[in-house]
Parts: sequence; structure tokens; C-alpha cells
Amino acid sequence: MVNVLVIVTRYFGGILLGKGGLIRAYSESVKKVLEKAEIYEIIEICRIKMEFEYDLKDKILNFIDKTEMRHTSAFEEKVRIEIEVPKDKKDEFIKEIISLTNNKINYQILSE
Repeated sequence: MVNVLVIVTRYFGGILLGKGGLIRAYSESVKKVLEKAEIYEIIEICRIKMEFEYDLKDKILNFIDKTEMRHTSAFEEKVRIEIEVPKDKKDEFIKEIISLTNNKINYQILSE
């Protein structure tokens, strides 16, 4: 874990526990909180914008649905899709899309 802050509030100001007792009490409180904490993995993404003809729509959307990546679609003169791809899979994703469409797709990397 990184960037974690745990605050233990002490309502009783006495010294009955002593230094060692306070350290153990605070440590135990932090341990219990961290055991119940939900851990999330942060995945760096890049956004890719794609534009292609309607004859490729089903093929590309089926491929994207299998990846379970977040995307938005617009159906105008051509199909436009903006997709969030994990940075470490960006090159592989682009290669797959180009192969799948026989290079009949325009794409632009919007953010890295």
C-alpha cells in the first residue's frame, strides 16, 4: 500500500496503559482498520479514439466487448469509438485492431 494515512483518536487522556500499552492499542487499531480496508489496484490507462466504416462495426464491437474495456460509441457518418486501454496493453490492442480490420481503421492516441 502507498499513500495511506490512519488516524487513531484517543478520547481518554489518562496514562493507565503506559507508553507500551498505548503503542499496542494504537497498533492494534491500525491493524484492524487495514484488515477491513478494500484494496484497489490503480491501472494507468491511455485513451484511444477510433473511426471506421459501418461494415467493420460488428467485428470491432465484438472484439472490444470481449476485452471488457470501458468505451463510448458514436454512430454518425462513420463509427467513432473512444476506449480506455491499460497502458501496458496499448501496443498489443492497436496491433490486434489493425490486424482485425486489415488496417482499415483510423485511430488516434488521445492520452498516454
